[in-house]
Amino acid sequence: MLCISLCNRVKRMARFPPLASGALLLLLFVLVSPCRSAAGGRPRAVVLPVSKDDATQQYVTVFRQRTPQVPVKAVLDLAGATLWVDCDTGYVSSSYARVPCGSKPCRLTKTGGCFNSCFGAPSPACLNGTCSGFPDNTVTRVTAGGNIITDVLSLPTTFRTAPGPFATVPEFLFTCGHTFLTEGLANGATGMVSLSRARFAFPTQLARTFGFSRRFALCLPPASAAGVVVFGDAPYVFQPGVDLSKSSLIYTPLLVNAVRTAGKYTTGETSIEYLIGLTGIKVNGRDVPLNATLLAIDKNGVGGTTLSTASPYTVLENSIYKAVIDAFAAETATIPRVPAVAPFELCYDGRKVGSTRAGPAVPTIELVLQREAVSWIMYGANSMVPAKGGALCLGVVDGGPALYPSSVVIGGHMMEDNLLEFDLEGSRLGFSSYLPSPSAVLLPVDKDGATQQYVTMFWQRTPSVPVKAVVDLSGAMLWVDCESGYESSSYARVPCGSKPCRLAKSAACATGCSGAASPGCLNDTCTRFPEYTITRVSTGGNIITDKLSLYTTCRPMPVRALPRAG
Repeated sequence: MLCISLCNRVKRMARFPPLASGALLLLLFVLVSPCRSAAGGRPRAVVLPVSKDDATQQYVTVFRQRTPQVPVKAVLDLAGATLWVDCDTGYVSSSYARVPCGSKPCRLTKTGGCFNSCFGAPSPACLNGTCSGFPDNTVTRVTAGGNIITDVLSLPTTFRTAPGPFATVPEFLFTCGHTFLTEGLANGATGMVSLSRARFAFPTQLARTFGFSRRFALCLPPASAAGVVVFGDAPYVFQPGVDLSKSSLIYTPLLVNAVRTAGKYTTGETSIEYLIGLTGIKVNGRDVPLNATLLAIDKNGVGGTTLSTASPYTVLENSIYKAVIDAFAAETATIPRVPAVAPFELCYDGRKVGSTRAGPAVPTIELVLQREAVSWIMYGANSMVPAKGGALCLGVVDGGPALYPSSVVIGGHMMEDNLLEFDLEGSRLGFSSYLPSPSAVLLPVDKDGATQQYVTMFWQRTPSVPVKAVVDLSGAMLWVDCESGYESSSYARVPCGSKPCRLAKSAACATGCSGAASPGCLNDTCTRFPEYTITRVSTGGNIITDKLSLYTTCRPMPVRALPRAG
């Protein structure tokens, strides 16, 4: 980008699709993941970065813990009573403390255990008189006893585009697991992060510490992409001007199973998992005949629909599974089938399946919730799974006739690239449609009646501001006026002699600026002579980079109006 002058005004602008954010240099655009989130102002929320492990299909995150602080890799879990980490191997910290037996925190965990049988040197895993819990590997379904302790834990805040200052919990309560409990987890993971509704899971502990609402937003990424968990009250601004937290989510109640059926528990405890009230399923808009009693939770706590990140794919009770498979097969009768690829039954020749912005061109699967008008629609990106040999399979698994405790378990793949808001205070789940990465970006164009020039608008700088410019089919690169009101915290010079400078074919180097540093006054900066092609006037200017945002054409989100010119 060149810093010089620009002087055309836009009289009117139309409504266009949402914005995509990126960085600009010589008109090269870097697009962001749909799961990236940012918020401004005070640190009223904290985040966990999320990635998908290819080998296990698990969703992993990293946070800081202990003194001195070290990064800890763990698997995300929508169930589980507390965070648990391996304390047997390599846990070194000067700030950990035991939770005494009989103390209020111990009573609130409702474990009833007290550890008094350690004869070695004191360590996080060996502390007598310490409250004990039962960390659960929900992937392998292995549970073992462990000490409940506290230690320092830090997470990045969300008030900067890059990971900002870390917010610290000085005494975050968690459970020590044994090394063998990590078997079956993603490579390098030493524990599991609980996102459940339990008192000492991440959402409630963080809300109590920082004073924000008991809610979190989850965006699970596909492989090789980035996702996020946002805890607190920050808006979900995934692109400039597009706030998904205001009107883009559909809400359904979160249900509570009066009978806890998972993990170690005592009689009378309610469930800590997340359940929703599925009332029906449609394929391509047509109702699938189901035994509706299986969709409700009975007096023994059996039935209903659970959300699970520990299950990579959606699991259905046998009769529900057969009904969905049959309905989907009937709607895709014209697509050539291929042999089943475990664990899937219904597979197609991927070469014969069309493509859309929301994944493979297959019938939608609609999860009907509390009423007909409230449905969670699954497009091809969330229903189909690429398999070996070029096969494309319906990503649902037969759970057998005795799937326990839920009849439907919505697995991670079906939730990917959907924004899910778990509102624990309102006891509701908000969900979006599939949010694919931008496959294209656009510039709106209008004609200025006074000059007959074609003008556009984009967003630039930090904080982002609208910039009006004239469209030019010639010219080497974008140029804007950097002398009048150019303020940004994200611009950077292009150094003289650097590769970008050489690619700009500029031999000039700015070295004569004696004023305060600014985009228009930077020494040792590559320069060029952009041309105002309307008046044929040219003058020198610095070449710099800065953040630039454009509208996308690929997301099923509400449009926003571009600001009008003055």
